[in-house]
Amino acid sequence: DVNIQYRDAGVPDIEVPSVLSRAMGGGQDGLQECLFIAISKRDSRWMKRLVACQADPGQPFTDPEQHFTATPLHLTVDERFVEGLKTLCESRADVNRALEGCSSPFWSMLEDFPEERPWSPSDRECLQVLIMARAKINDFNFQQHTPLTFIASEAIDDGDSCKILQILLEGNADPDRFDQDGFSALHYAVKYGHQQMTRRLIHNRATVDIAVGQPTRYFGKTALTFAIEQSDTPLVSTLLQLFADVQKALEWSTLPLWQAMVGPRYEEVRQLLQDAHRLAMISGSEEDRVARQQREEFQNAEGPIAALQPAVAMRMPAICVDTSLVHVDVTKVQVSVTYDPCD
Repeated sequence: DVNIQYRDAGVPDIEVPSVLSRAMGGGQDGLQECLFIAISKRDSRWMKRLVACQADPGQPFTDPEQHFTATPLHLTVDERFVEGLKTLCESRADVNRALEGCSSPFWSMLEDFPEERPWSPSDRECLQVLIMARAKINDFNFQQHTPLTFIASEAIDDGDSCKILQILLEGNADPDRFDQDGFSALHYAVKYGHQQMTRRLIHNRATVDIAVGQPTRYFGKTALTFAIEQSDTPLVSTLLQLFADVQKALEWSTLPLWQAMVGPRYEEVRQLLQDAHRLAMISGSEEDRVARQQREEFQNAEGPIAALQPAVAMRMPAICVDTSLVHVDVTKVQVSVTYDPCD
């Protein structure tokens, strides 16, 4: 096989050096150049012969004319050449190797997620091949995203995105893994109003009540908290149907989120939360009902709205002014002051 010549279209065989002469004349660089030619011609049979002749599928090659440096794996991914990718992965090529200033082949594939055209079956198959070749599916990219948080935050909410999510999840991507900001994929999906992604993630083991894990201004918020803040009625409804915890969503801060929900756009959300709260009181176990009842009595709640306020919302700062006790409720959008005579 080492004497077989690569037949370039329109070029006489005598003008195309054999693999053996390449190896003898150019050494390893000659083999690498032939491997890049075979990839560009989408010839997997020729690629197998070159790899058998010790062409290195992970060795970078610099094209002096095009002024780029890449590995055969990177080029195969760019070409979406499925059979060629399988050939290189079968030879134990490292799909996680990242050159300086460049992503790994796996992340190159994922970051090329097309914005203007749907992914083709070959696109999805390439991603599956990389995952089967031991791609580190829970590692960060240079932006400190996980594959799942990247898709949930960067892609649009359509069938293609959900198919990519499903491929990643079936490859054992962790739906609860945080990015550098403490967000999970579910947080991004809800924050950006992605209804389909939200359902897909929760149906694939994402924890519905997971809270933001970094000490930022979002710390402690759950997916339901984001949906409530944005008055996203469809997503609030979806999360409640999937058993999101209303109390936990409202307890993320010492500021009473429930009282901040002012205006017509919050009416449907408030009604959904009230209905969910009543349903939880009816359907829970006896111990849960007693515990919830005791907590509500401790809060000294009045009316159906106050019943949904978290315990921390009752800890209002007390300021003594003359002979009056002033209770001040400070929220994002309103301030209410009530005067009670002192004894």
